[in-house]
Amino acid sequence: MSIVELTPDETILRIVHRHIYSFVDDMFGILLFFALPLIFAVLMIYFVPTSIQQSIFQGNPNIGIIFIALTGALVAWMYAWWRWTDYFLNVIVISNERIYEIKQRGFFRREVGSFGLDRIQNITTTQKGVIATMFNFGDLYIETAGENENLNMLTIPNPSELKQFINELQDHFKATRKL
Repeated sequence: MSIVELTPDETILRIVHRHIYSFVDDMFGILLFFALPLIFAVLMIYFVPTSIQQSIFQGNPNIGIIFIALTGALVAWMYAWWRWTDYFLNVIVISNERIYEIKQRGFFRREVGSFGLDRIQNITTTQKGVIATMFNFGDLYIETAGENENLNMLTIPNPSELKQFINELQDHFKATRKL
């Protein structure tokens, strides 16, 4: 069973993930968060007198210091896994009839929305900054008719090329369906 249910004559043309830069950018903060407990452990062991360590940890200070360092590393690992899940599972699936948006909300909640190509009213792309221009990523905004929520996909690769692809697909869809 697939996440998106396609009609018999519908085929998937593209699956678009966010640009890898969005995950790499998060990783710098995560690496810093991994390093903080280790720095804390080194500072406690080498620069805080043993008598103060024993009064803080009530007994063997090394066990307390290691516990705090490992707990911090575990929290950083969980955050890193959450960011990877968010990066990898948030996708846009473009078929010859519809656009599906799959959003992973946390570890155990997923939202799947879709709209037909005939519902698209406006497509906008933005690229902000030198890094986005150099690595060719940006944001894609698709406004739809009706009550459907608009699609906003941030930091996707080649947003202008994807906009052109969707516009051509929409024109082909309208020509074949006589809308």
